[in-house]
Amino acid sequence: MSATITLGAARVFSVFTAEDTQVLLSAPRAPRMNAHCERVIGTIRREARDRVLLLGESHARKVLTDYQDHYNGHRSHRSRHQLPPSATEQPAIMHDLDDRSLLRTRVLG
Repeated sequence: MSATITLGAARVFSVFTAEDTQVLLSAPRAPRMNAHCERVIGTIRREARDRVLLLGESHARKVLTDYQDHYNGHRSHRSRHQLPPSATEQPAIMHDLDDRSLLRTRVLG
């Protein structure tokens, strides 16, 4: 650790090193680097974590894995013209929606 790291930060780093986790420091005076991290963290918080009560580390890992599959395979992205990251072309348009019926199930009472 460098001399510029405060005592509080050193305590945080010691927790991560005890768990054998590598800590990546953002570059000083590089606000765009931090903005990308904050955007991803905010998206995960709003779309995945705020909708589910996490019951432990294994449950959190399962929720985040499912969200990663959804984010990369199904969720549309404005920067990709409403395509998910794993798609190369627009999905096929479904027709005859009038012939389909909606199945409703009561969940609470």
